[in-house]
Amino acid sequence: MSTFLVAALSCLVFWAAVAAGPATIQSPGQATASTNGPIELEFQALLARDDAAQAAASEMIANDDQASDSLSAPLRVTLRARMDQKFQPVRDAYSDFLLQHPDHARGHLAFGSFLSDIGEDSEALIHDEKARDLDPKNPAAWNNLGGLYARLEKVARAFDCYEEAIRLNTNQASYPHSLGTLICLFPREAAEHYHCETSETIPKAVSLYQTAIRLDPENFEYSQDLAETFYAAPPGSTSKPEVRNEWGQKALAAWTNALERASIDIQREGVYLHMARWHLRLGEKASASLRLSQVTHRALLPLKRELMGVLEPTTAGGAQPVTSNPQGKEEAVKNPSPSELQTPSAISPAPTAPQR
Repeated sequence: MSTFLVAALSCLVFWAAVAAGPATIQSPGQATASTNGPIELEFQALLARDDAAQAAASEMIANDDQASDSLSAPLRVTLRARMDQKFQPVRDAYSDFLLQHPDHARGHLAFGSFLSDIGEDSEALIHDEKARDLDPKNPAAWNNLGGLYARLEKVARAFDCYEEAIRLNTNQASYPHSLGTLICLFPREAAEHYHCETSETIPKAVSLYQTAIRLDPENFEYSQDLAETFYAAPPGSTSKPEVRNEWGQKALAAWTNALERASIDIQREGVYLHMARWHLRLGEKASASLRLSQVTHRALLPLKRELMGVLEPTTAGGAQPVTSNPQGKEEAVKNPSPSELQTPSAISPAPTAPQR
């Protein structure tokens, strides 16, 4: 499978999650704040406006994705402008609130989260750093900073922030998941941070993903990301046929676990594509064909055709079949490197959605 196929699958699953609606994770301060004071009531009303705008934008994205005919092209062109119309009043409301309450830590954290959602990373960083300075014991602030630093390619700082978030709250599943994804995205930087070989970074990510799954066992994204680590096998570790087969079976088991946690069609069918790829690697063409026949989602059809070209090269674009050279390396379907498992554009902000 090409790098495009892996990255595109990650992007599609992410946008499907966005379309499902915004998810708010409560910070410790939010849980303990008084709900009767006028400032708190004003803040909660602001959060409600934020949620409503996010929901409206998610609906726009979903409707835009469903429109496939040429008449919908103008709607796609104006999508960003329509979303901005929803977001600008909320942005102004946050600015007014913080102008009146400049030391409101959760206000800065929520505004930073909002700005991250709309792609204003540099401005979001200002508010997230202010939130961290005002309430350094709030792990959500450190988590958000980790995501922003990763997006802004300040990777060393991102490692420190995610580790601090985990230290402050060992029961929040998204924190080890974020750190694990950061390791997969930046293996060389991870090797420098942990003073180890690059090949030793993926086992660290796997351990973090397993921790996240233990804390949130029904989370599809966590199981999916764990399954994707099988694409990053250390070089030379699968040179023997029996080792390759064992590795492939473990990968299929991991994708089966992810499939059991999929809740929407695009998640399930994305898993079918991954499973088809592993069946092809194992020479199980009938199983690969069965999985590909289960993929009908319009957004995934180009990716399906790519694998069909491997399965049936004479009828699907002339792609070459999967063969093995004397060193046991596949020539038609290659493994992506760890940094190619996902791309910074496939995550929000990076590697997990911000908290507030």
